[in-house]
Amino acid sequence: MLPPVDKWGTQYFDMRWQGRTGCGDYIRVLSAEDGNQITYNGKGPLFLNAGEFAERDLVTDPEVYTSINNKKFIVAQYSYLSGLQW
Repeated sequence: MLPPVDKWGTQYFDMRWQGRTGCGDYIRVLSAEDGNQITYNGKGPLFLNAGEFAERDLVTDPEVYTSINNKKFIVAQYSYLSGLQW
């Protein structure tokens, strides 16, 4: 469940889950507004319109996602499944 768009932010910090050293994480960045320009650790920007998303896989280092034009977006972090025993 996503929070309401008016609660979304303009900057997010992502850090790998503790103990997950090998494969990194999968990141999805979703824009709430047209013309959003989002950088990650100063790289990019990702150019997204409302409802569009960008995906990044195998992210192993901490990252800061920032809208350089102060538009709202949200970040989802997914951890790859590894070594699970039932």
